[in-house]
Amino acid sequence: MIKIALVDDEAQHRAALEKHLTAFFRGKDTIQCAPFSDALDLLNCYDFSFDIIFLDIDMKHSNGMEAARRLRKMDDRVLLVFETRLAQYAVEGYLVDAVGYLIKPIDYYSLSLVMTKAYSALQKARKTAKIVVMDMDRKVLVDSTEIRYIEVLDHMLIYHTVSGDRKDWNTLNRREKELTPFSFFRCHRCFLVNLRHVTGIDPASDEVMLGEVRLPISRGKKAALLDAVMNLYTMKEGL
Repeated sequence: MIKIALVDDEAQHRAALEKHLTAFFRGKDTIQCAPFSDALDLLNCYDFSFDIIFLDIDMKHSNGMEAARRLRKMDDRVLLVFETRLAQYAVEGYLVDAVGYLIKPIDYYSLSLVMTKAYSALQKARKTAKIVVMDMDRKVLVDSTEIRYIEVLDHMLIYHTVSGDRKDWNTLNRREKELTPFSFFRCHRCFLVNLRHVTGIDPASDEVMLGEVRLPISRGKKAALLDAVMNLYTMKEGL
């Protein structure tokens, strides 16, 4: 499922854009489009769930370029596509890393060129995950590749990352479901490890090693962990 925000103060343009998007993704992926008539409505309820945001630059009550700058301060992952009647705005878009520009009125061919690029970027991004962590009462996006392992302690999760630790109130079961497709393995009821950071397995002590860190492996999990590590590195060698 690809979630797309359509931010445009003209309903007919939102409808036309959704029609083109539906046609482009038919047979490729499923999409869910959310309409917004004002950029402030999107900013006020932003929850990091969107994959692509279409922003009209010139709206009656808000400026799409300014909204993009605010979005980039919160989320450096989401793909931005601008809609405009004036091609001169294209240069400004590079400052907020826009994936493309569409000149109104938008035709299917122009949209398909931009969306081919955007969809390719999304497919690459799906090899990793961005998770939202409530750290110190603020939402922080954490890249799954930076997480070495997650530990549960007194009903709190500790995310041991390459740049330091973060904490939030969550459940390890929930994170396990989210991160297992991205090479994470539940080696123990208290630990979820990123297999990409595993440096070894000690069969004598039944511990998995992540550099100098050693974590226990639950009884009955060792064989599955070994298989998961071997499968990961077999895939790497095949790339």
